[in-house]
Amino acid sequence: MAVSSRIHMASAAAITAAALAAWLLHLVLHEPDAPPVPRTSFCSRCNTSHEELVRLVASRREPRVLSASPSARWDALHRWTPEYLASALRVLPVVYGLDRGRFVYHEPSREMGARLRLAVPRAHTVRYNVSAADFFLGARTEPLYMADKLWRQPYKSAISMDAEPRDFMSATADLPETLGQDAIFWAGDAGTTAQPHYDSTHTLFAQVRGERHFELWPPEQWERFGLYPHAHPGHRQALLELEPHERPAALQGCTPPSLLSRVRHAASWGRRAIAQLRAAEEPSEQAPLDRRCEGALQVVLTPGELLYIPPYWFHRVSSRTQSVAVSVVTDSHEGSRFDDACRRGLPTSLLNARDPDERARAAHRLIFLLLSSFDHRHDAQAVA
Repeated sequence: MAVSSRIHMASAAAITAAALAAWLLHLVLHEPDAPPVPRTSFCSRCNTSHEELVRLVASRREPRVLSASPSARWDALHRWTPEYLASALRVLPVVYGLDRGRFVYHEPSREMGARLRLAVPRAHTVRYNVSAADFFLGARTEPLYMADKLWRQPYKSAISMDAEPRDFMSATADLPETLGQDAIFWAGDAGTTAQPHYDSTHTLFAQVRGERHFELWPPEQWERFGLYPHAHPGHRQALLELEPHERPAALQGCTPPSLLSRVRHAASWGRRAIAQLRAAEEPSEQAPLDRRCEGALQVVLTPGELLYIPPYWFHRVSSRTQSVAVSVVTDSHEGSRFDDACRRGLPTSLLNARDPDERARAAHRLIFLLLSSFDHRHDAQAVA
């Protein structure tokens, strides 16, 4: 009996060792899978209000999926069928026809567009006053996409009340609500993709119908995508245009992480995916891996789920099916400081300086003032 027990124990140990060896070999030979966006759930029995939980999530400046929120009980989830939207909206003021399913936002009125006639290579055509029946029910070969303010007509009177309550989604705001807040209605065909870009706002994205695939990269990876100048019609958009399912190339200087760091990182993401936010939970002080070299966080958002996207995080969004959603965006401290820096005038000493050394000192002072406005210590004070 003792001999048989030892044989069984040895066999179990051998199987365990073989499985561990296979897993380690997989880590060595393959790139680590893209980590999922961490998740948490609203708690109806907790002392934390919906607004407090949203503020806590936003204070961490990391993407997170929220389930069981008030948006999961919107009438829109069962009411916004293609037939209902076609009947309620009747005419859509602006719709985009997409070339190869790609959408790149642009603003022709920005300074470099108005004065220099610069533009973004257009990946779409603009259509006006499109029949809602054609958009939601019509057959076509060119995918269509749209985004418009929910407070505008026809959305305000026809469907806005279906997506209530949404006041709790404004709790992300770092600034008074009157300074910047918007609710946006989104709809698009299967296969439509918004190319990588960032927003300077907090964004809470509520999926209502269909599925959307999100890929998110931290702000430190701006070199990977490249950016148009601030005054360019394509500001906030990545210069790098990707085909569907194409991944951006790794940054130069990024070396594959060691096996140990990859194991630790995988374990860290596992803990974060399982753990639930608590009102008394303190922010983690654990230093992350170099985010310049990280892969994209990924999530497929389904009806009733919310996704928080922090300011300046790059994201690419693809509709897996015909998709309808609502987002609420609010101003951030980061965006406000950036706007203040852009409005800062050139110092008189720089404008009037004739001596090169004097001009260099004035330019150095200006650069110092601009950079000091983005000091990370302001972020800590802002979210404390």
